[in-house]
Amino acid sequence: MFEEMEGEFNKADFPSKAKFLIDGEEKNGVYEYETEIEYPYGTYTLDVMYDVKGKPEEELELKPLPDQEKEFMLVFQEPVPMSMNEIRELHVKEEEENKRREQEARIAQKRLEEEKARLRYAQQQQIAKQEQNTAQLKVYFEAMNLGFHTGEEDFNASMSVLSIYH
Repeated sequence: MFEEMEGEFNKADFPSKAKFLIDGEEKNGVYEYETEIEYPYGTYTLDVMYDVKGKPEEELELKPLPDQEKEFMLVFQEPVPMSMNEIRELHVKEEEENKRREQEARIAQKRLEEEKARLRYAQQQQIAKQEQNTAQLKVYFEAMNLGFHTGEEDFNASMSVLSIYH
């Protein structure tokens, strides 16, 4: 058991060694064994032993599981126990990752704002150019209008109107 959790559990409740008899269930000529054991967080060593099925518990002569059989054994331990040092390291890594993401987000936001400013400037330049073109067209229309209304072209009047942009 991890030192920081010793105060939460009574050590007498959890012996250092324990044996559990697991009954198997036959499925298609193959026995499957399954059990669930609840212990507090900590580190455990698991030894799987066997004997012939059907013997009374008092007569069992337990032998270690052969190595070639161990590959078929699945052991799940949930949740994975973590010491305070591991938790602190995990928190430090998470904090560094959060800082990195925040920095990336700030850089992305800054780029976005710069792009918006550039687009606003380009749009203002386009609007100014359109206003300038509109003003020039008004002058040209006045000059053309002057020529049509007088019936004869007044070159001096037309040039005075057009001289604003030449």
